[in-house]
Amino acid sequence: METHESLPSFLRTRRIRTGALFLTWICMGMFLEIIGPTLQDLKDRTSSDYESLSQAVSGRSIGAVSGSILGGILIDKQGRYCDLIIGMCLTAAAAATMTIPLSTKVLLTGALITVQGLSELIVNVAGNTTILYLWREKASAPMHMLHLGFGIGCLLVPLVANPFLPHMAYLPDCELNVSITNVTDANCSINNLDFTTVYVDSKVDYAYAIVAIPTMVLAILFMIFQCVLPQVHDVRGSGIKKRDSKAMLNPASCTGGDCWYGLLLFSLVFFYFLFTVGFERFYTKFIRTFAVDELHFTKDKGSYVNTGFWVTFSLGRFIGFITGKFVSIRVMMLCEISGVFLSAFGLFLVTIFNFEPEVSFWIFSLLIGLFLGPMWPTGIYWTDFHVELTGMGITLICLAGGCGGFSCVSMMGYIYDAIGHVCFVYEAMFCGLLVFVIGICLNIVGIRHGSRFDQTNNDKTVTEGDTVDNKL
Repeated sequence: METHESLPSFLRTRRIRTGALFLTWICMGMFLEIIGPTLQDLKDRTSSDYESLSQAVSGRSIGAVSGSILGGILIDKQGRYCDLIIGMCLTAAAAATMTIPLSTKVLLTGALITVQGLSELIVNVAGNTTILYLWREKASAPMHMLHLGFGIGCLLVPLVANPFLPHMAYLPDCELNVSITNVTDANCSINNLDFTTVYVDSKVDYAYAIVAIPTMVLAILFMIFQCVLPQVHDVRGSGIKKRDSKAMLNPASCTGGDCWYGLLLFSLVFFYFLFTVGFERFYTKFIRTFAVDELHFTKDKGSYVNTGFWVTFSLGRFIGFITGKFVSIRVMMLCEISGVFLSAFGLFLVTIFNFEPEVSFWIFSLLIGLFLGPMWPTGIYWTDFHVELTGMGITLICLAGGCGGFSCVSMMGYIYDAIGHVCFVYEAMFCGLLVFVIGICLNIVGIRHGSRFDQTNNDKTVTEGDTVDNKL
């Protein structure tokens, strides 16, 4: 479907949409990660234990798998309603977020977290597709900015949650009558030395509301976009293509009819994202545990190094946003995969030879975060730079990330207990090496076949449009 819109109007609407998506990614980082700081309160409100609650939290993964598949189908079938799809999913996520602290049943809490995961992945597919269509070959910087928003949301969560977390008190272990604002001791002996930990003055409902309200505002905004803005399209006026079921599953539909090229490239892309996300997930889950168990950090220092990782992780995406407009996407990928591998290899060497373990662990963990952070948005744009990345193509990337996160974290948990703590650095080096090798193979294949924009840019209309775009 062709969308007729003047160039100045198109430039204005794509900036508005990009800014709204950036804010959406900040909200997603907040409503997905607020579970962590408030886990103790959710356990108390559902009268459960951590094992049961962790099973409920894993509902996010179930929703994510379903959402990635459903998102790909919706975008490829109903791409003209992209804004509406994002708005409806954000509405569901906001409602689920607001309801989670009110739940008194573990099963209901798990169902609400599943809704969050389902909404997140549909928005992820729709949002990435929107950025790729709006910016085409200039999508590198906007893509990094988009995913920088998620890191910002994760960093904001503790600031939002901490003021409303319950205060911890120690009371005699006898008959207690505890309420939110008042604690009374009925029949306590003054010589009783056994104490029970209780949490009072919990107000996490407000923290969840602070996260849910801006999410709902953005949901309404995207529904307004659907009514007042033209459908998502590129500078030429071409909207998101509607594909039949056969075209959705055929890799040749993304490569101009070359099935073998599509099959080879998407196979490499799948493993690239599998080990990239797997590296990120297992490293962030075990970085604090390894620092405390193996390097004898205090628990506070272990938390600091974990926070430091997320800071450099977000910084890496910010650097990608700044340099994406000037640096070739192939060069960016080569720098990132080389940096991750060399950092992981350096961490392996200093750990094995016990060279300044505390300082070295800090340095190489921060470097791994710096190079690992931008690899997800770089990989998405790299793929779209060489082939047309459809909704189902982004679904494949999301599934690869989910498989990588599950498999690498599970493997790390097993070998960490069965073999020893030092396996943490072995797996880091192994994932870093695989990402480096696969990234090199991707660039070899990509250079041989060239950019998908090379032939398109020979068209006079696109050339004139890009010239005006650059001037503006």
